[in-house]
Amino acid sequence: MGWPIESPISFTVLSNREQADRWRAAAEVQAYGSVSRWLEETADSYLREMGKAGRALPLKWSGHRFRVLIEPNGVKEPYEIEARGRESGPFGVFRGSHQGLEEGPRAGFSLVHLPTCRILATLSRQKDCMMLAAELTPLRVNWEERDPEKVVLGTPDEKRVREIIQLYRKM
Repeated sequence: MGWPIESPISFTVLSNREQADRWRAAAEVQAYGSVSRWLEETADSYLREMGKAGRALPLKWSGHRFRVLIEPNGVKEPYEIEARGRESGPFGVFRGSHQGLEEGPRAGFSLVHLPTCRILATLSRQKDCMMLAAELTPLRVNWEERDPEKVVLGTPDEKRVREIIQLYRKM
């Protein structure tokens, strides 16, 4: 794939002597010219294959504000709030639950489907919500749909979405 000349980003990769020799030999045999170029192509190729296999790809998360539908336990009518959290594609993660924003050591994190503002799951760690989003992303559903009834219902991976969310809730 390569990177644009105007914006290179570098990584330091540590290896032992044996690994370094194998990487250097692979780069030479495959005519990449350098180990760094070979590592770059190998990593990109790995991610492409993960995507083709339907495996979860890492998502890029950034801080944002987004709307969340709060649905208290029958006490009040559902209402929307603005939450501050992390966002990637059609998903957001914030500290809180269907009850609203929460703080403190016992507060959970919720994964939100941003186009519908609906909470998909509330889990104990932000990391778990992000992993759940990564597993849901490649599934064949209508992630951009704004009508909650049309996001998953009748899609090829409807059953799989429900199974994955249930699995994360049990963990």
